[in-house]
Amino acid sequence: MDSSKPYFNPEIETLDRGELDALIEERVRYTVKYSAENSPFYRKWFKSHGVDPAEIKTHEDLLYLPVISGRTIQENQPPETRDFMFRSVGWEDVFTIHETSGTSGTPKSFFLHGKTGNAMRKNTLAFSGHRASVRGTGSLSVLLMG
Repeated sequence: MDSSKPYFNPEIETLDRGELDALIEERVRYTVKYSAENSPFYRKWFKSHGVDPAEIKTHEDLLYLPVISGRTIQENQPPETRDFMFRSVGWEDVFTIHETSGTSGTPKSFFLHGKTGNAMRKNTLAFSGHRASVRGTGSLSVLLMG
């Protein structure tokens, strides 16, 4: 980030409180819906805990959901399972798999894909003195550790 600029993303960082709250709520709804539709873990978790993802509408609603522990994450990825149950995109869209250091036990994995993977490629080229232009859309699949 250019230190002469006061904001990384002025469009979002300068929203008034009401607009920012609306954006947060929209992203909560999108993330919960996406997780329920695309992640085998969350699809099963919502069903087994009697949670209707459509009922989660605000960030305050997240307070009523149980925290998913690091152990739960470990139990839902290899070598405990055949596949990564938290993964929410097809393998063809995974740019890379990263892991935590594992200092508290077995490392926990997370994936980068789409736009995030392109940004990593662009940054890698930039650090090596090359210029890059990356186009496309995507998102980041991250496991939040409890």
